[in-house]
Amino acid sequence: MPITCNGIYCIEAEWESDFRKRYTMEHILQLVQEADKSNVYFILRMAATGPSLLFYLRKWCDAAYAKYPILYLSMHGEPGKFLMENWKRKVKLGDMLDVLRGQCRGRVLYISACEVLKKVDLREILKETGALAVIGYRHGIEWTPGCIVDYLVLCALARGKLFPRTRLKQRVLDRVKGVIHPRILKEYGFCMEVG
Repeated sequence: MPITCNGIYCIEAEWESDFRKRYTMEHILQLVQEADKSNVYFILRMAATGPSLLFYLRKWCDAAYAKYPILYLSMHGEPGKFLMENWKRKVKLGDMLDVLRGQCRGRVLYISACEVLKKVDLREILKETGALAVIGYRHGIEWTPGCIVDYLVLCALARGKLFPRTRLKQRVLDRVKGVIHPRILKEYGFCMEVG
């Protein structure tokens, strides 16, 4: 029986003000795609500004992107905010939720941004958006461990059914905790809630 594959819609912000540094999540997405030749597909958009982030969020809500049920936000953050334009501008989590309100039925939100979820009740995000699951970090996370966790989470989400929710949560946690020590996950404030 073929493995179910779920598309990944990634919105990534600039990581550095020096554009000669080539940090990007594209390599992680390619690894997920190639890991077991399961034909996982992805879209990667670069959002350098707050308006571009909100624009790409609105596009993800379009029916045309229904085969990409995993929203992967990869950028710098601070409690309740995404940092854009080399940390000069901020997009509030609430602004993102305004765009996604009621639009995420059958979809997963993976907020891979330091501290954005620090003081947030994930159940409220689920309630507002209708998402199946919300995943992210409550504390800061270093680049390399963050890439490893992202890879593991995305592999677990992209391969296999998103229902039932309890199995989805267990699959993600098993995949991540099978490689990353629980103490490290706790240090980074790794969190997940299913609706």
